[in-house]
Amino acid sequence: DDPVQLEFLRYHLSALGVESVETVADGSMAIRRLQPDCPCPDVIVLDLHMAGADGIEVIDHLQEIGCTSQLILLSGAAPMQLNAAARLSVGKGLNVAGSLRKPLDPGALAAILVQPR
Repeated sequence: DDPVQLEFLRYHLSALGVESVETVADGSMAIRRLQPDCPCPDVIVLDLHMAGADGIEVIDHLQEIGCTSQLILLSGAAPMQLNAAARLSVGKGLNVAGSLRKPLDPGALAAILVQPR
C-alpha cells in the first residue's frame, strides 16, 4: 500500500501492543517475503488492491505455502468484493480473522485482533 497507509497501520498495531510489525510496499514483495522455509507471521493485514501482485495473488500464494497466519483483509473496494475475497480465502483453507474497509478504523482493527482464536 502507499507509505502513509502503511505507517498509519503500523502506528495503530503498535498502539494495540503488537511488538513487531513488518510492512511491504506491494504484493510482489509480500510473495517474496512469505516463503515456505520462513515462518509465517502471527497476523497478516492484506490489502486487496496493490501494485505488483494483487491481494488475490497473495491469497493464492498463502494457500500454496500452507500459511497459518490470521488473515485480515483490507480494501477500499465495495463490500461485496471484500466479502468475496474473504469467502475465497476461507475456501482455500486460510484463517480469515476478519475484513476491514478503508479508511482503516482503528477500533474495528482492535476488535478483530482481540477476538479469541
